[in-house]
Amino acid sequence: MQDFWQAHEDQPLLGRNKILAGVCPGVAGLLLVKLAALLVLIGGVARRDEGGTHIRGELHLLLVGDPGTGKSQIMKWCCQASPGRAVLTTGRGSSGAGLTVSAVREGNSWALEAGALVLADGGLCCIDEFDGIRPAERAVIHEAMEQQTVHVAKAGLVTSLSTRTAIIGAINPQPRMTMTCSRPLADITGLEGPLLSRFDLVLMLADPRHPDWDKMVAGHVLARRSLVTSAQVATSPETGMQFGASNKQSAALRGARDLKSPISEPILIPDGPGLSGFQFSDSQTSQRNVTPG
Repeated sequence: MQDFWQAHEDQPLLGRNKILAGVCPGVAGLLLVKLAALLVLIGGVARRDEGGTHIRGELHLLLVGDPGTGKSQIMKWCCQASPGRAVLTTGRGSSGAGLTVSAVREGNSWALEAGALVLADGGLCCIDEFDGIRPAERAVIHEAMEQQTVHVAKAGLVTSLSTRTAIIGAINPQPRMTMTCSRPLADITGLEGPLLSRFDLVLMLADPRHPDWDKMVAGHVLARRSLVTSAQVATSPETGMQFGASNKQSAALRGARDLKSPISEPILIPDGPGLSGFQFSDSQTSQRNVTPG
């Protein structure tokens, strides 16, 4: 990894893009989403502020987008590339106990059975169709996402379990809602404000419905299927941007995750100059502002 960055010392953004091209290569474009996914896999540094409040190091990402924009594919790739344990589940049909913990009877006694968030402790939990979680059961994951614990009082068993996991959720816009409307984010997703506030980053993915974009995606798919010539593949903006094999990438993620150096000064300051190195021209990621509602 050190040799890679030394080779791109004069062009660090090019090196970054090469790494991002190796993230979920089956999905064209979406560099901003892939960068966010990498940051979730790497994670941050847990700390305590001046008041003694615990600040979690795990990041939570919510992908909101039209069907067919690659949300599920990105989550599956993240589970495969995760340097720690990973759990992939769906919110539709999942109960609160299935996501946290349930009590099961074993003979004459009771035992606790870990749900998805508890099983993913120390790793990653991806929840597809996040809006499928029934409203009455969404409250049980509030504590798991922010406090990173689940308090249980079931069948005479009282205990606390850790849920120190990063979460990636995917959701489609609500019926009669579009990705270009100026409605509050709570209306578009159907999620309550308190639950939305648990996510550190919310990305909106819109299908641009543009001929040039469709042509690029079609070329990308055909190139992946080895049905086009090398000259045609060269027209893809991601050609030559692959970064090593998957095992090398997982090792790099593991090494980056093990770094525990705190950041002494903010990189992204309010007036925005720190953002200049992270800007993308990704037509499939909506750039409009939304409010949590």
